[in-house]
Amino acid sequence: MPLFLLSVLVQVACVVHIIRTGRNQLWLWAVVLLPAAGSLAYFVTEILPGILGSPDVRALRVAAEKRLDPERELRDATDALSIAATAANEIRLGDALSELGRHSDAVPHYDRALASLPVVDRPTRYRLALALLESGDARRALREAEALPRLGETDGERAELLRARALEATGDTVAALALYAELADRIPGDEARCLYANLLITAGRKAEARTVLQEVAARARRLSRRQRAPNAAMYEWAASQLARLG
Repeated sequence: MPLFLLSVLVQVACVVHIIRTGRNQLWLWAVVLLPAAGSLAYFVTEILPGILGSPDVRALRVAAEKRLDPERELRDATDALSIAATAANEIRLGDALSELGRHSDAVPHYDRALASLPVVDRPTRYRLALALLESGDARRALREAEALPRLGETDGERAELLRARALEATGDTVAALALYAELADRIPGDEARCLYANLLITAGRKAEARTVLQEVAARARRLSRRQRAPNAAMYEWAASQLARLG
């Protein structure tokens, strides 16, 4: 595309943006009379800050920072705790360790935070139960999950799903299957269904697992690629298991 045509298109785009968003009309004169300099100044001053401040851009920036320096938050949290041994800093360090998959190292930080708080901190107790489960202490994770106070429907469902996973990990297959079956119809998304199907396969109940996976596949087809993206691995697993079961 010739440079002149490109500059005209940029100028027109800026003019349209000024009019539609109700910007100061002085920008209109600047863009019309000084096409290159005016358009560049308008983009940098009026458009770019909005782009950089959007939630999607912030999320991408955070993800890029984590990829480039995955232990940055761990270092910052460790430094903060060394300066002030508060419950908030213990929780922050526990979260940083959990984010890196170091769940067993996170447990004592959650424990210390909860011990120092005058009231029950449900979110932190949930994180403790999850860290216990991921670190292999399923029995204590189950006790913590069962002791969690329920504050709301969504909040309670997350706790119940954690309890189902803990029941499965402790070997109580019958109770875990019953709870997964209940949660599969209550919790939005397909995580509970996939966990249910996986345990059904383990228990040798393949026909039932196939039915659940067929429902997951049907629901996945109704989602856009963007909607499936956060759980792409889960849906790929479900499709592969369904193909294996025939």
